Amino acid sequence: MRERILAVAGELFYGRGIRAVGVDEIIAKTGIAKATFYRHFPSKEDLIVSYLDARRERLQAAFIDCAEGPATRWQDRVLNVFDGLMRNLRMPGFRGCAFVMAVAEHGDLPRVREAARVYKHFLRDGLCALIDGHVPEPLRLSEQLMLIYEGAIATAAIRPESDPGLHAKSCAATLLATA
Repeated sequence: MRERILAVAGELFYGRGIRAVGVDEIIAKTGIAKATFYRHFPSKEDLIVSYLDARRERLQAAFIDCAEGPATRWQDRVLNVFDGLMRNLRMPGFRGCAFVMAVAEHGDLPRVREAARVYKHFLRDGLCALIDGHVPEPLRLSEQLMLIYEGAIATAAIRPESDPGLHAKSCAATLLATA
């Protein structure tokens, strides 16, 4: 039941925004009793954090799949991550980064901000791990790649027709070649 509630909430939160979706709507769409909902999620904040945690787990698994793909060169492993980003940006219904949107709506809640921070640190640290041992300043390069990655997400939310994932991968390839 918990996963079902999270699936419904996730679809609504991502599609319309967290503030625009009330608990009563989630309960009605899930077809459960209020007591059942509140047994799993004592507050809307608990639901929001659980939604972000579930999304983070899926995205982390996808990142790892991309990074651990068949490529043998470290640069290609990094570029595989950007291929995964490109696929995500081209998905129907893409609206932007769920973590950034959650912080924009509920950044006053420390647990929401922390859930977003955990995911963003995972991305940066994952890129850094792919780079480490191959360049003099892996953390610096991973921060630069993160700016490209995040910029592509922001651009895709507003101008998807510009194919920002493709441009982000090209920028990343140039940056890697000069590292």
